[in-house]
Amino acid sequence: MTRRGFTMLEMSLAMVIGSMLVITCFGLMRMIEDSEQYLARSFDDVSDFSRCHRTIGRAMQSLVAAPIQLDDGPTGDADDALSGARADFRERGGNSTSRRGSSENGPPRFRMGPIDEEDLENFEAPWRIELVLTKAPFQYAVETDRPVRGAFDKIADGRDWTLQWTPIDPPGDPVVLAEGLAQVWFSAIQGTGPEAVLEARQSNEFPRAVRVVIFARSGAAVDWLFEPGITTGDFN
Repeated sequence: MTRRGFTMLEMSLAMVIGSMLVITCFGLMRMIEDSEQYLARSFDDVSDFSRCHRTIGRAMQSLVAAPIQLDDGPTGDADDALSGARADFRERGGNSTSRRGSSENGPPRFRMGPIDEEDLENFEAPWRIELVLTKAPFQYAVETDRPVRGAFDKIADGRDWTLQWTPIDPPGDPVVLAEGLAQVWFSAIQGTGPEAVLEARQSNEFPRAVRVVIFARSGAAVDWLFEPGITTGDFN
């Protein structure tokens, strides 16, 4: 009895079915790999967002404003001057200072604006929030006997953006909070609305809230509003 072999049609059909199975398996493996990469990016985004929220929130609760210097004048007394100063402190969001009081000169205690002053009208430029704080905004920051000055910087990195904390006084190495971001926006909420540029020294000049919006390349985004906690003190 002779044994019949496979016909050309059967061989062709088997090869087509085998090729379809191989292509399906490769497609499934690629889908699994893409899913794992997306989950990894999402996990990194959540971790970065959490670090940013903790650090910025801690900083906004330890702001240090300049004290009002009460001057003696030809009329009135110290009680009148102190009452005027307290009234100004209650006017959160205003820009006036006490009639008989003045703040320190020098750099502002709170500054929001471009890192390079020439980019004042370019809101796509690197931006920063410069602050004077009671201590560095990290959980294990070393206690100091004087306030510190630093800034949250939005730095360009090719097509991406990096958000970092930059120590200014005392100086130190920048601490990256999040990188590979699609965009970062800062704005200060005042009585008249949001402002992208603001300087403040006395507590009544500080914003009522600070808004931070971050977009990640994965599509994740956050929109935070931080209410400042302000003390007063010298910074020399």
